[in-house]
Amino acid sequence: GGATEIMEVLGKEESLARIRKGIEKLEER
Repeated sequence: GGATEIMEVLGKEESLARIRKGIEKLEER
């Protein structure tokens, strides 16, 4: 259904945001 697709998209965006934050932390070192 549409709800599950929305959740998948939101999950992908959240994971990308977490990855970007992790990269920023690594670049700070």
